[in-house]
Amino acid sequence: MTSVAAAFVGCKVNQADSDEALARLCASGLSPAARDDADIVVVPLEHGGGTKNKTLEAMAWARPVVGTPQAFTGLAAAPDNAFVVCALDAAAMAATLEELAHDPRRRAEMGAAARRHVLDYHGQERVNELMHGIYEQIER
Repeated sequence: MTSVAAAFVGCKVNQADSDEALARLCASGLSPAARDDADIVVVPLEHGGGTKNKTLEAMAWARPVVGTPQAFTGLAAAPDNAFVVCALDAAAMAATLEELAHDPRRRAEMGAAARRHVLDYHGQERVNELMHGIYEQIER
């Protein structure tokens, strides 16, 4: 069986139980080391507001992202293959991760679709277009 590494982003690490490997696995943000080590990024958010930069970062780095519905709030509608929305349930997430672990082609397709989505809808050019439209409306 092929080894697949997952990075868990946006979760808390209990300092008493923390060791370097766990801290690296369960990061508050995606460090270059976590990104390089991860084949899949898991964003198990329970609550929060606004656009989730951690989710966008993972998608921009062409990694498949598995997350709770909260992980994807504030994002423009994405194609079905750009990420997986999963309930905040350990068994459901484990089953999803196991499916992805056994399907490198799907992981690659998800990562590519996710990166395209971020570049098309959340990149600087798109932000500039939206801001330009807002300024045009204000000037009227």
